[in-house]
Amino acid sequence: MVTGMDVSEEMLEKARQYSIDCDFVKGNLTDCGIQNNAFEAVMAINSIEWTESPYESLKEVSRVLKPDGFACIAILGPTAAPRRNSFRRLYGEEVFCNTIMPWELEKLAVEIGWKKVGEYGVYKKAAEQISLGSLPLELQQSLSFMWVFMFQVPKPV
Repeated sequence: MVTGMDVSEEMLEKARQYSIDCDFVKGNLTDCGIQNNAFEAVMAINSIEWTESPYESLKEVSRVLKPDGFACIAILGPTAAPRRNSFRRLYGEEVFCNTIMPWELEKLAVEIGWKKVGEYGVYKKAAEQISLGSLPLELQQSLSFMWVFMFQVPKPV
């Protein structure tokens, strides 16, 4: 069974219109209300960067995953337009996008004990003019529109 979650009832209603055999629940990534070890896999696409605390969000994902479960997490890369929403943070204003970078998400995930098992960059068309594979990983991430990670949450020791 697949479970979809969103903080917006409006988005949940739209999802219900287009899906079959799915449960949809209202919740958020820092306190989703799901029982421990409920899922074999979690997919969070363009959501971690919209949370107040990415660290707490990753801990919540760990909590709801079964041992050896997988977390597919994609975040907006540095070239994504929604990142412009975070500019006002420089003035100390509260913003909706916390601008976590791919290398920061990976560091958080590793520090909480996750193992990176794969990653993939998504780029704007202009980046196709560059031989991305010849660049160091940090530069590839810096040019990305979106960065997709696959992590495995290990069994407790």
